[in-house]
Amino acid sequence: MQDTSWKETFPPFLREAMRAIGMDPDARGAQADLARRAGINPSILSRWIAGSMQPGAQPLRELAHVLRVRPVDLMVAAGRLDPADVTESPRTAEESISQAPGLSEKEKGELLGYLARMRERTGFHNTHPRESDEPDEASETNRGNEQALRDATG
Repeated sequence: MQDTSWKETFPPFLREAMRAIGMDPDARGAQADLARRAGINPSILSRWIAGSMQPGAQPLRELAHVLRVRPVDLMVAAGRLDPADVTESPRTAEESISQAPGLSEKEKGELLGYLARMRERTGFHNTHPRESDEPDEASETNRGNEQALRDATG
């Protein structure tokens, strides 16, 4: 038997996320506008909002970007990820480095120093990329750098 609990979580999550970015989910054309911006067929989005069709994982990533929510939150609400399987990852590169179990304190210090020098050199100091509404080129670069550091530190 397939789990249908997503029908209780996803439609309200989606409607609230739309409101959070200034879209009235019940306003004429709002769903079509969201679908266009996310590259989703409007009739499919309508079915998701109605709870008559469970979204696949692939389109949720772009939808999350448009709605300015974390993809993992959207996937949990849509029933594509079990909340028990989701662990909170550190929000910043500094936290990732500081919490890396395979690094010595000296290595952590060296990496933190390197990161600080790179931020000083680039002028980019926002350690929490989600603080701004619109990602800029520097925040995109920073996210890539943070992911590379997380990958390198295990």
